[in-house]
Amino acid sequence: MNIKEKELELYNQYKSGSNMAKKKLLTSLKPIIQYQVNKFNGSGLPVIALKLEGRRLADHAIDTYDPKKAQLNTHVVNNLKKLSRFVMNYQNIGHIPEPRVLIIGKYNVIYDNLAADLGREPTILELSDAMKISVAEIERLQSELRKDLSITTPTDDGEGGFYFFAPASTGTVDRDEVIKFVYYDADPVDKKIME
Repeated sequence: MNIKEKELELYNQYKSGSNMAKKKLLTSLKPIIQYQVNKFNGSGLPVIALKLEGRRLADHAIDTYDPKKAQLNTHVVNNLKKLSRFVMNYQNIGHIPEPRVLIIGKYNVIYDNLAADLGREPTILELSDAMKISVAEIERLQSELRKDLSITTPTDDGEGGFYFFAPASTGTVDRDEVIKFVYYDADPVDKKIME
């Protein structure tokens, strides 16, 4: 008898009233639970909290399992995907809504184009006219896009373009270099937030 058949037999015993069968079934699913929990080890949450939530989700998966629709392991893994919601509830993660990201991108492009055409920084009225949005909205965008938080990339002026060589370290930490380091290690959602 293979593992799938044993798990199905334990499930049938549980459905006929044996709580011990459910405990054995949860024990046999422990590697799957642990694998899913390990995905969130770097989340900052205690591992025990992740394991307890994973066990709770697996327990719920056993209760809602229908042998006619899928294998038990597949059903449990699909339920364990909800572990990411648990993690997100306890992390301080903010996401910029997509329409706002598009407006910010449009602002940056128009600002750069106007600055290049005019040979100076464009005024708020010029930006407002070019973007066809109110002056108040331009002021809000400018307050959100503070220059001291922006990441600059070197231009291609003989330094190798995007790839450049930094001078030997003087022992001080360069804020821009740290931000670039964090940026390139971030996932796509965090990169959008940093942009």
